[in-house]
Amino acid sequence: MKAPAETVRQQTNGMTSTILLTLAKRFQDNVLGGMALPGSGGTLRVSTSVIILLYYLALAWSPAPSTFNNLGIVLSGITDGRTGADGELLDGMGLARTYYTAGLQLDPKHPHLLTNLGSLLKDQGQTEQAIKMYMKAVEQKPDFDIALANLGNAIKDVWPSRAAAKEWFAQRWPWSRWDPRVLDLYVEHALCDMPTAAHPDLQEGVTLSTTREQEAWGYSGYDDAHASLERLKDLCPAIPVHSVFGDDRLALQTAGGAAAIVDETVGRRMRSIVRVAQSGHLIVQENPRDLALALWGILHEDYGRPPASRAVAARL
Repeated sequence: MKAPAETVRQQTNGMTSTILLTLAKRFQDNVLGGMALPGSGGTLRVSTSVIILLYYLALAWSPAPSTFNNLGIVLSGITDGRTGADGELLDGMGLARTYYTAGLQLDPKHPHLLTNLGSLLKDQGQTEQAIKMYMKAVEQKPDFDIALANLGNAIKDVWPSRAAAKEWFAQRWPWSRWDPRVLDLYVEHALCDMPTAAHPDLQEGVTLSTTREQEAWGYSGYDDAHASLERLKDLCPAIPVHSVFGDDRLALQTAGGAAAIVDETVGRRMRSIVRVAQSGHLIVQENPRDLALALWGILHEDYGRPPASRAVAARL
């Protein structure tokens, strides 16, 4: 008997995995939880173990990031745990983290995996790492409401004093990468004394001048940015357009990255492309001096010398 072609085998595995996933997801959502069984007079009851088994089988047939994500969600709800041979506690959250991480190895940009891993990290007290996950999720899917809300809720917004706030910021990403002068200005102007409308019951201390909801809104509404990117192909032939990037390549790998911004095949031909060292996405906060020097160089190149026609007229 001749073995089936590889494409047929892959299609069969994919179909089998889809069937198992559909059952697991419907059980997970409790769609079939109280369904009557014909001829038995009873109802169908499904345990978490059965759902996990279906996801395991689906992964075995055809691994996919979304399957790792759904399995992680189920595992994170398991409260029981046991100590392994190595002495470490093995519980639902630990297993969920393993599967979220495995899913991100298949697709590092999967917004649901990033968000759920962020929530798990936040529950484990790793708030800074959680914020990074939420920000990555929002970069991939700017209108992802869950990630936006979780990001806003994860950011600390109350400190006993400005000095305490500065100390807190200085020890955590991304503020720890900022120029000290920028951080001083941020503590001075981006915080306000309490009480505030968001914290009417707190009479002492400081909080963010923007609420958590307003902070989350800052990561939404990317339509203008995309429209501006499209507009560049009309502006570049008409006026000098320069691009200034940080040197952190990871900050530019999403949404096409720097290559998309300066893509000459669609008309975005830049007059110059400059990279500022020791900076990333938050280039203004991280290296304002070298950014200013880069901007000065651009202005001097374009406008520092009078046009040839004006220079001739002056000599006459």
